[in-house]
Amino acid sequence: MTLLLWCGRPACTKGGEGAARWSALQARGPHHNRAAGADGLRPAVVQSSPFEGRLLVIDGFLDDSEYAALLRCSTYAVNVSGGEGQCLPLMEYMSGGKPAVAPRHTGMEDYVDVDNAFPIETSLEPCAWSQDPRPRYWTFRYRINAESLMRAFRESHRVAKEDGRSP
Repeated sequence: MTLLLWCGRPACTKGGEGAARWSALQARGPHHNRAAGADGLRPAVVQSSPFEGRLLVIDGFLDDSEYAALLRCSTYAVNVSGGEGQCLPLMEYMSGGKPAVAPRHTGMEDYVDVDNAFPIETSLEPCAWSQDPRPRYWTFRYRINAESLMRAFRESHRVAKEDGRSP
């Protein structure tokens, strides 16, 4: 399942009046159950409201040419997960020359650093395994520091505007 949140017009552009409003946020999250995956998105959308834009949920994956077009239109890759084995989408974007806004923990610690990303600070917190039906706090995840995330977004926006890479 791919979630696309379009803010303004859903198109690639190179500057021009109002171009700062023409942006998109792509969130990918494969889910084996379409209805459960969509149900999981509703609280996040409600908590984020009101926002300007359009929300598109694509059940499935983009073909190679569509994915390449999305990568070309992107300025940054963003990851705010509490843990990753590897994070293939982040690696794909970074190998395509897109810097990351991401934490340095778990699998991402091997390739996210200040030379290729805007690192986000985190701290450990207890949690339950997501697939465990018993909500017992037997493991840990990394909590994203909201202030650090905001600083990373602001700095990445500043760099994108100065480098002329802002969509």
